Amino acid sequence: GERPFLAQAEMRASDLLTAAHGLSHITGDTADGLQAIIDHVSTGLRLPYGALWWSQPGGDLQCAAVTAPCRQHVLGQPFPPELVTSLAPVLPDRPPLLVTAPGDLAVRLGFQPRLALSFGAHEDGRGAGIILVGDPPDQPGRQLNAADLQLAATLSLLACATAETMAVRETTRATSVQAVQALAQAVDAKDHYTHMHSRSVAALSAIIAKRMGLSPSEVERTRMAGLLHDVGKIGIPDAILNKPGPLDAVETMQMRQHPALGDHITKTIDALRDIAPLVRAHHERWDGLGYPDRLKGDAIPFSARIVTAADAYDAMTSDRVYRPGRSLDKAAEELIRQRGTQFDPQVVDALVGYIHERMADRGLPPAPAPSHPHPA
Repeated sequence: GERPFLAQAEMRASDLLTAAHGLSHITGDTADGLQAIIDHVSTGLRLPYGALWWSQPGGDLQCAAVTAPCRQHVLGQPFPPELVTSLAPVLPDRPPLLVTAPGDLAVRLGFQPRLALSFGAHEDGRGAGIILVGDPPDQPGRQLNAADLQLAATLSLLACATAETMAVRETTRATSVQAVQALAQAVDAKDHYTHMHSRSVAALSAIIAKRMGLSPSEVERTRMAGLLHDVGKIGIPDAILNKPGPLDAVETMQMRQHPALGDHITKTIDALRDIAPLVRAHHERWDGLGYPDRLKGDAIPFSARIVTAADAYDAMTSDRVYRPGRSLDKAAEELIRQRGTQFDPQVVDALVGYIHERMADRGLPPAPAPSHPHPA
């Protein structure tokens, strides 16, 4: 009768409002945004299994995100060739389509696709995607109808708007990053002893972050913090940066201003504001004796702790005019010695593990492993 129909209509309206709210509040980079799109579309349609294929102009569709019940092995896979004729390439005005897929495709995907949505288009150099949502491979699921297709069409429009917002955000961020990268290169050129130091710290910071299981967006945030950690040195006099001997007390005080200067530079740029706390904290110490804020332990942003260790490792292993760089095993020994005092113990463990792998690749005897003298 009328009551069940109204209840179902209210439920669909609630699903749509929830999904619309979620899609309109997506933040983060493209990887996080695509994951949020598939999650909200799947939830809105009450089809728990889903995968999203994404491509940039001129590129092929590759699976970029899946919902939690799906098999992770689908990630990175091309769009199913059985569906290419009917669904690819992505067209901006294509309505959602009911999908009938062969059984072997359901086995490969780990779910039975029931509905396909496209969003975005390769216009103005932007990306585009296709979403498949459905049921477990061994369950028929509920019958989809015109109301489901109408809801899917609305979600497709919302996903398209979200993708456009993400593209604008990425373009803005890329422009800002290019400008600050030029500034970071200027810092490296200004400090004769640290040529290419920023890039090396950035690369190593990303490696450690991946080893510690950070999300792709946090890995990238950590990498950017590594790249920009010394950007505040642009405000430090050349005579101090390039002094061949030890700094006196006044010079040391001036040099120690560079994290705060870097914080100021990065937080004035909208696209880099989330990097600023990491830049500021990269000289803090696990024991609370660092600077500029004397933060201790977990009060130090996690990614900043990674950059701190990567910065120290690169400094130790790089040649200077006044001393040669340390060997990998000696650098590992120093990291272990400072485990729990200067450095986060868990970060040291991850970095020393990476050093061991590098030494093994070079056929060198293993470096000492952390003996955990301090609680992790």
